[in-house]
Amino acid sequence: MIYSIQSARQVLQERGDTTDMALFVRTSSEDMRGWDRQRIVDALLRETFIDRDTAEAISREVEELIRRSKIAVVTAP
Repeated sequence: MIYSIQSARQVLQERGDTTDMALFVRTSSEDMRGWDRQRIVDALLRETFIDRDTAEAISREVEELIRRSKIAVVTAP
């Protein structure tokens, strides 16, 4: 289990995971993961009746809103 942003960044770098945002997501199990917009798309497709193009557009808008707000960590819930 990862407890800090610094250790999360180190683990992601060691695994070769990269992100264009310095943003991390704290999961419900308290793990820290790198930002992945595709998870939003997947959740929208699974939980709503929208098409993939709309889900991708929404995920881009969410990502941009988070980027502009300069949030560093997002919790999964």
